Amino acid sequence: MQKKTLLQRILSSKSAGAKMIPTRRPPIEINSHMPTGPGNHKQPELNMSQIFAKDKTSTLIKKYFVYKLMGSNLFINYSLGLMNVSYRLLGVRLTNFAINKSVGSLFTSGESI
Repeated sequence: MQKKTLLQRILSSKSAGAKMIPTRRPPIEINSHMPTGPGNHKQPELNMSQIFAKDKTSTLIKKYFVYKLMGSNLFINYSLGLMNVSYRLLGVRLTNFAINKSVGSLFTSGESI
C-alpha cells in the first residue's frame, strides 16, 4: 500500500465528511501613526512635559546630571576603575549604598537579593 502525502490525507478527510471549522482572526487596526506609504514615516509627537510631569524637581536635576555624565567620554572611560577603587577603599556596602542613592534609583526599581 502506498503512503499518502499530506495533501492527499487532507483531501480525503474532507471527502469523508470531516468538517473544517474556519477560524476568525480579529481585524488589524491601522493607527494614524503607522506609515501609510513609501516615504510617509509619520511618528507621534512626544510631549515631554507629560513624561516628566510626575517627577520632583530634585529627581529631574539628578536625571539631568546623570544623563550628562553618561554622555561624557571621561566618565565612561574611567567610571569602572573608580568604582573598583571605591570598592577597595570604602568597602562594598558603602560603595553600593552610594551608587543606589545617587544613580541606582534612576535605573532600577530596587535591590534584589
